[in-house]
Parts: sequence; C-alpha cells; structure tokens
Amino acid sequence: MTSIPPEMKERYEEARRLIESSKDIKIYSHTDCDGISSGAILTGILTKIGRQLGKDFKIEIVNLDVLENVPIEHELTIFSDLGSGQPVDKNANKDSKILILDHHPPLRDIDYCDTVDYDYLEINPIFYGIDGSQEVCGGGLCYLLAKEFGFTDLSWLGLLAAIGDIQNGKTGRLEGLNRTILKDAEEEGLVNIIKNDLSLYGRQTRPLFVALSYFSDVNLEITNDQNRALDLLKRLGINTRNPVNDTSIRSCDLSQEDKFKLIKELINMITKEIPSRYAIHAPKLVMGESYEFANEEKYTFLRDASEFSTAMNACVRNGRPEVALELLDLTI
Repeated sequence: MTSIPPEMKERYEEARRLIESSKDIKIYSHTDCDGISSGAILTGILTKIGRQLGKDFKIEIVNLDVLENVPIEHELTIFSDLGSGQPVDKNANKDSKILILDHHPPLRDIDYCDTVDYDYLEINPIFYGIDGSQEVCGGGLCYLLAKEFGFTDLSWLGLLAAIGDIQNGKTGRLEGLNRTILKDAEEEGLVNIIKNDLSLYGRQTRPLFVALSYFSDVNLEITNDQNRALDLLKRLGINTRNPVNDTSIRSCDLSQEDKFKLIKELINMITKEIPSRYAIHAPKLVMGESYEFANEEKYTFLRDASEFSTAMNACVRNGRPEVALELLDLTI
C-alpha cells in the first residue's frame, strides 16, 4: 500500500484548518460518479463538524465549461474532482479562499500558491509523483481529507469513486492510495473484498448465464447468446439455480471451485480467438477483485461497487445528478 507523502500530508492539515475556519462554503463538484462521490464526502465532513447544508454550505454539481468564469463569492470555495485544469481563480480577490482537490493534469504548479495574494491551496497527486489515473481519484482525495478529520466511515465513498473512475481497469484491482482507502473501508466493516473473482458485470443482479452472454471483450460463442451461455454452465456441471431461493444463480453465488472452473474455461475460449502473443493477457479479462458494500442488500445494484457506480453515472447521463446524490442519502 502507498502512504501519503509527508508534503501532501501537510497540505491536508492546511486544508483542514481552512475548512474549520470558514463559515460560508461553496462546493463545486464534477458530473460523474467520482465527482458526486467527492461532493458527498465533503458534505459528510461539513455535516459532521456541525455545518448545515443550505445554510453554512452549498454544493453544485457542474460541467467543466461552468468553470471558465466561475464566481468566487463565498468565504471558501472548494473544487472537487475538477479545478486543476481550469482557470477557477479567474475571479478571485485578496479576500478569497480556494481549495482544489483534483487528480487531473494541473495548469498550475505546486508553488502557484506563493504567487497570489489570496488563500489558494491545491492538492493534486501529480505534484507528488502519484498517478492520478490509477492510484487515486477525486473522491479518494476528498476521503483523505475526511481521514484528516478522523471520519474513516466515509471511506466507502472513496472506494465507490475509484471504481466509478475505472481506476482498477489496468490490473483488475485497486492500487496505490486507493489500496489504503480500501483497507480503511474494510477495517470499518463497510466493504468485502472478493479476491480472484470472476470479472463479469452484474455479479449481484444478473443471472450468471445472462452476464456471460454480455461478455464482449473478445467475441466468443456465448457472446450475445444466452442459450449457449446456459449450455456452457451445464456442460461444466455448474448449477444454474440457487438452491437457497430457487432463483437463477448469480456470479456472487458461485463457490470458489465453480468460479475457477468457469474462469479456466473462459480463458481457454479466449486464447483460441486471439493471437498467441496476447494469450498472457487473457486472465485479466475474466479475473480480478470485486468489492461489495457490506451494509447494502444482497442481489441489489447497491451491493456491488461496479454496479453502484454504473447507476451513479447513468443518473448523470440522464441529467439527474440529484438522483445520484439521493442514492448516497444526500440532497442538494
């Protein structure tokens, strides 16, 4: 696991002081799962220290174009999962206080704060040699601020943000600072880590044969063919019904033995369809870590981190970010 660099830790201590000393706060956060999770974490921090939403602070979920001429009208303006790549301080004055928590490539360098006559604090992993595309996202940065306050119960939101940002895409598991956040969530009893899992979308909500038919990273005989997917399970001797509730078995129901049996067969099927030089990568297409939110009901989309994050992004794509916030028990 990666620990926070000392210089970055100092910035978080400064960010905490900035928030504690401010009574009128405006949060701007990005319109995706990462951004909304970021906003939810900041809302959680402020609520826990006694600030009231709507009275002491406000939150707005915005597209990047809004930041081209964003007003700086509150005592403290916070930008989460955005701001590093935009001229957000364009309208700042000597009384302004700006805090940026973003993982995207920055326009300004780490010493920019020394060149302006107002309070400016930007926390970006790139300043510390940390990969913002794989090791920590906006929600992760906001959670690390929550951790500075001692609010590790918000760690699951940092995990949700990372999965929504597909930060596990390269290795099939969370790495870097994301791993540290994951450990916090596990220690809080908020997340179950399923190692060496079958990497199929819909592990909680889709019947296994349906999930298999949606596999399209490589075109297989089961792709878009539920009957063939069902036949595959029967051929492997995998029960297609859950004996406990007599429903179609889901990926999350599989025993480790059946899981490995299916993974092995899928790898064999994939290697037959791709050039031999790519065969080494086949396991990554079907196997990885999965993350379950322990407090959510089984067989719902809220239980699996991947399905939950997809629902969050779907809300945004349909122009309803407030619904995504409501999924997190928050309202604008």
